[in-house]
Order: sequence, then C-alpha cells, then structure tokens
Amino acid sequence: RPPCPDDVEAAAKKKGAKKPAPAKPAAPPAKKP
Repeated sequence: RPPCPDDVEAAAKKKGAKKPAPAKPAAPPAKKP
C-alpha cells in the first residue's frame, strides 16, 4: 500500500530532513504574439 503523507513526513523528520517539499518551478511567462 502507498505510504500516507503522515508516514512520509515522519520518516523525513527521522532523517532530519526539514526541507519543505519543493514548489513547482515557476514556468516562464508565455510569449504572446
């Protein structure tokens, strides 16, 4: 079964990884003709 977000968060804390989940990279503004 897929791990629930809480389990993933707990595992990350155990590893000492306090980095927040990376946000989606901002896409460059689309050039309008």
